Amino acid sequence: MSARYRHSSAGSEGSPPAAADTDRQYQDLSQVGMSLFFQEMEGNIMYEPDSLAKNPAIEEFCEGFIANCLPPSSYHLPILVVDDEPRLRDTVNEILSLAGYQVECAATGREALTLLAEHDFSLVLLDLNLPDISGQKILDEIVSQDIDTNVIIYSGESTFEQATRALRNGAKDFLAKGCAPEVLLETVARTLDNWRRQKHYLRVQKHIQCSEVLHRYLINHSPDLIFMLDDQGRLIFVNERAKHYFGLDIQELMGAPFFDFIFEEDQPGAALFLQKLKKGEHAESPVELRLRTPSGTVPRDVEVWALPVELPDPKPIMGIYGIIRDISERKQAETLRNYHLNHDQLTKLPNRNLFHDRLQVALRQARRLDQKLAVMYLDLDRFKLINDSYGHPVGDELLQNVASRVKSCLRDCDTLARISGDEFNLLLPHIKHVRDARTIWYKIQSLFDEPFQVQGHEIRVSFSAGCAVYPDHGETMQLLLRHADSAMYQVKERGRNGFYCYLPEMDSSPCYHMEIENGIHRALANDELRLYYQPQIDLQSGRVRSLEALIRWAHPRRGFLLPAEFMPVVEQSRLVCRLGTWVIRQICRDALEFKKRGYEDLRIAMNVSPQQLGMEGFTQGLFDTIREHRLDSSFLEIEITENSLIQDMNTSMQALTRLAEAGVTIAVDDFGKGYSSLSYLHTLPLHTVKIDRSFVTNLSESSTDTTIIDAILSIARGLRLNFIAEGVETQFQNDYLLNAGCRTAQGYLYAPPLPLDDALAYVRSSRAQAFSANSCRR
Repeated sequence: MSARYRHSSAGSEGSPPAAADTDRQYQDLSQVGMSLFFQEMEGNIMYEPDSLAKNPAIEEFCEGFIANCLPPSSYHLPILVVDDEPRLRDTVNEILSLAGYQVECAATGREALTLLAEHDFSLVLLDLNLPDISGQKILDEIVSQDIDTNVIIYSGESTFEQATRALRNGAKDFLAKGCAPEVLLETVARTLDNWRRQKHYLRVQKHIQCSEVLHRYLINHSPDLIFMLDDQGRLIFVNERAKHYFGLDIQELMGAPFFDFIFEEDQPGAALFLQKLKKGEHAESPVELRLRTPSGTVPRDVEVWALPVELPDPKPIMGIYGIIRDISERKQAETLRNYHLNHDQLTKLPNRNLFHDRLQVALRQARRLDQKLAVMYLDLDRFKLINDSYGHPVGDELLQNVASRVKSCLRDCDTLARISGDEFNLLLPHIKHVRDARTIWYKIQSLFDEPFQVQGHEIRVSFSAGCAVYPDHGETMQLLLRHADSAMYQVKERGRNGFYCYLPEMDSSPCYHMEIENGIHRALANDELRLYYQPQIDLQSGRVRSLEALIRWAHPRRGFLLPAEFMPVVEQSRLVCRLGTWVIRQICRDALEFKKRGYEDLRIAMNVSPQQLGMEGFTQGLFDTIREHRLDSSFLEIEITENSLIQDMNTSMQALTRLAEAGVTIAVDDFGKGYSSLSYLHTLPLHTVKIDRSFVTNLSESSTDTTIIDAILSIARGLRLNFIAEGVETQFQNDYLLNAGCRTAQGYLYAPPLPLDDALAYVRSSRAQAFSANSCRR
């Protein structure tokens, strides 16, 4: 029988077997293995384990397999075989021993765990079905105890579920009992070789990570400049990246003052940054600087992160360690983005945003220096006709040429901006008289005597221009723009191609009225209206007691308009009813937001015009809107001016009485400014009087005349009316009103009118502070 498995080589003795012979050897041994591992031929065992070691075929196969297939790194490694079947266990022991492994065997799970606790094994061949402890539990124990070994499941249960579970629990492979010996040896060898490679890789990694070579490599190949300064601010270390930044060798940089490389304008900021670091303070954010470049032309934008280098107690500051990152591309991108945000893409002129910024700056400077400035509204006449006749490409090129021609006659300090399609704004600072603005207009007009040549077309254009001068025609940006716009429309009404300076009577002109009316129609359709809320403060606690709703118009051309700039026109038209309906609906929606946050007791005051109050169905419509939003009428306060009450006392009485009966509180606004006939205070269902801001404004430390305020307070107390002081802007005014017995006030000292989200935050903050103060007093 042994002759059947003996390998005969055609080569010399001891030489490796030929490939064909090796294949036949595997086949033969496979048959031997099958005979050894399974009882066949009616239960007869063809080979007993004790005869296995003497079997020449087995010995010769193992020698050949080792010589040709097993890596030398796998020799002599300890392996634990765990199997309760003696014959199979001994057979595997013999095969692995012949292959050069040091083999230990265990017949039970407990014996295996004992051996694993006492010895180190590179690999465990584990049977899943053991008499005392299952192989899965042994595998779990190996994982939980973090035993450094590899597990190959060697089991008669070869289902997919068993294999999957074992592999998920940490086994490296799964072999079915009865597999050919070469499969067993190949799997063991491959597993051990992978394990040794991984071990070797981890050792190498640990060594590299701790090596100075790696650190230096990482530092010198960093895309950032890494540096250290001594306590005098001189460079004592830089990485290789410094050559790219400074254009000098590292040796030339050693000992050089860091400030020599910083752009002069940025040196003060850098000095402050480094001074804090020398004191041991850690910077929470980087500082942005500009470094001199080797060429000395355009500075390099960088971001510097740095921290002090400290030793243990007593922690002297040895120097500064930092990283410099090139942010030139980011800065260029930011510059480009900011340019696009603030310039018209077609003409490259400043757009509305930049023009408004420059106008605000110019206004502050004019106030400080007591100077004048002018704002012009320029509208290109019949530009739509040009676009329709020649096409938009011609129109675009014409606009570019127009912008270039106007700029050519302006001063460096002037700003020409394109606001919309054919509209331009012009800022003229440092003028001495209105005639200076007119002179500049004549220069612009003279330039347009010559026609434009655009894509083979000869085109003549003209401007309609309106002008407003600070401070003669307004002291705010909104007023100046509005008045310049009004003057420009006067030119349009009178035939175009001209210049008008603003006059007060223009505000009441039919042209202006029509523009406002049309604008409000558009504003209601395009959601251009906003409600702001100004807190009314309890002077004793600092808590917000109520809010006054104030309307704003986000005009597409004139910016943010206050009520005084459009409400007088609205109140003279039927638009006041539509606008009032919008206001009450928006107040109800916002009241729900306050209610959701737990501010059910917060009252909101709404200004009502006499036209609304006298309108048929006003009170019923208001009640319907409140019910629609499932609110209680008591949240609302109606404010009506003293003059409005006097105009039609009977109508006012009926409407206000019905409102008061439903729980709506009534306040008289601007009290003391109008007729002040005290009889209506008895007859009307009033709850609150609001003293006109002019009386509060006159309160100052230098003024001792407080007679009117004291008298109004006495009247309010006598009639048991609430009292609110408007326009409080100084602490002195606050203190006087508090001492005089006034309970509630509003004004910029506490808060300006706020959008909804900011108003919610203010209410939350004020109530939290009031609660904290009350807690402290307790």
